[in-house]
Amino acid sequence: MRKFNVTGLCVPEEDYMVDISGKVEQIIKLIDSRSYFTINRARQYGKTTTLACLENALKNRYLVASISFEGLSEKKFESPEAFCPMFLKKIAKSLEFTSAPKQYVQEWINNEITGVLQQDVVRDGKFDLELCLLKFAEHYAEIFGGCDLKFIEKKGRLLFLLYLRPLINGKGFYHIESQFTDLRRMDIVVDFGRDQFIIELKIWNGNSRHQEAYDQLLGYMENKKALNGYLLTFDFRKEANKQRRAKWVDFEGGKRIFDVVL
Repeated sequence: MRKFNVTGLCVPEEDYMVDISGKVEQIIKLIDSRSYFTINRARQYGKTTTLACLENALKNRYLVASISFEGLSEKKFESPEAFCPMFLKKIAKSLEFTSAPKQYVQEWINNEITGVLQQDVVRDGKFDLELCLLKFAEHYAEIFGGCDLKFIEKKGRLLFLLYLRPLINGKGFYHIESQFTDLRRMDIVVDFGRDQFIIELKIWNGNSRHQEAYDQLLGYMENKKALNGYLLTFDFRKEANKQRRAKWVDFEGGKRIFDVVL
């Protein structure tokens, strides 16, 4: 039985409402011609209902991402540096609830992560790998925290490579130095300008294995004549058991390892 609804979104099958199909068709013509539009009315005039009807009409023709800026602070709109990461993150999150192919969603996530980050991790021609790993840890928790665990276990380290590539693109490159067939360990060397960085990617297998990872990386650093190394470990245990950290660890001979556990 239909009813009069004046408190929120109206559903045509459940609520009494005027026929807005003509308005929706007019808006679709604007969309088809790649024009933008605004709906500017006071509260309870049907803006949300119109957008819901529009989304329903478009879902078989377009990929529709619904986002809202409601509740955001004014600081998010003060500069492009504040607005763009927030905007791209909202699009990426919204696409996860659509029929978008996973690869397309991943491209948006990658854009969200790296859209304005490059200017922070590359300063005066120098690449800041420490900051890169810190930002990856931050975005990893925010974006991939709710993703399917089996997918992350299989693709986690590849996600880091996807994260890294656009940041060094054009001025640097990376190559995988060695890799075990079961993906327990992956050694990556990043060359950026005259600087070279050694990164080891591992999956958490306990404290004793983590100490072994230090020794493995230190040996690799010795071969490369490097004083600094970087260890990125993915911890796929239950949240209560995880030991997230990001810190420098000092060793004999002036060697240091930046140890990041996700």
